[in-house]
Parts: sequence; structure tokens; C-alpha cells
Amino acid sequence: MYKSVVKLSFSIVLIILLYGCSSKKKQDNNFIGAWQLSEWHIDQGFDINGDGVKSVNLLKEIHCPNKEVLIFEPHNVVLFNATFNPIINVLSTVNAPSTYDFNVDCDEQGGISHATSYSFEGGHLRLGDKDVKLENNKISIIYKDKIKVYSQDSTEVIETKDLIVIYTKRD
Repeated sequence: MYKSVVKLSFSIVLIILLYGCSSKKKQDNNFIGAWQLSEWHIDQGFDINGDGVKSVNLLKEIHCPNKEVLIFEPHNVVLFNATFNPIINVLSTVNAPSTYDFNVDCDEQGGISHATSYSFEGGHLRLGDKDVKLENNKISIIYKDKIKVYSQDSTEVIETKDLIVIYTKRD
């Protein structure tokens, strides 16, 4: 009788552990898979292409090839294929400090691929040593002061802007 109770108790605990871990695992791994670069976001936007319309999504302003993808694998590895890496020079105009001149060079020589680790604990996602935001099938990475605005003669940085890079989950 005692052995039967111990076996039954052990079986119940084992079932709870197995089902409890598997449902948590499913919930934690909803970001596994491919994520496409969908936005280079900058507050207040720029009109880089000169069409008279500012956009906060620089992908709509810059016509460089974009095949950039993040691929999250189950064992804490993320593959990164960087193909969208234009060089953007932003110059403040002399007469109107809130207007800009732009020079954009697309890097069409190829891409850079690498792998790094990620961690996901307590609902927080980290890529290497960088905290990222995971929300509504989007991953957002903030790069502080990434966009530099130079004086008209390009001799000094007169302001900086944060760049938020956003990836959207592929189906």
C-alpha cells in the first residue's frame, strides 16, 4: 500500500513537472524563427528622398536593398544577416537649423552575417549585451545617438538622434 501511494505521488509530480515545463517552454519560445527588418525609426522623421513628406521610417526614405533578417534558433543563438547598412550623412543647413541636407550611400557590396547569443528570462529579451523590446510580433532595438547631424561644413556634430531598428516576425 505504501509503495502504491509513493508511486502514485511520484507519477503525479512527474506529470505536473512535464506539462508545466512544456507550456512554459512554448510561451517563452514565441520569438523563435525569422524576423524581417521593417523599420529604421527616428523621431520627427526626415525627408531624405526630397518628396516633401517626412517619414519617421527611414526605410521609406532610403531606396537601398533590404534583405536583413534575424533568425532566432532554439538553443540561445541568433543569426544576423546585415544587408541594410547605408551610410547616411546628415548636414544641418546654414539658414534653417531644423532643415537638413542628406547624402546617402547604399552598401551594395554584400552583407555581413554573424551569430550571437540571446537570453530570454522573465519576459525580457537580450541580444548579446543589448536589451531589446519584444512586443506585438515586433522586436525593437534602440541605438542611442546613432544618427549624427553635422554642421554644414561637416566639421562638428551639432546634434544626435536615436535610431530604433524594428524587426517584424515572418509568418
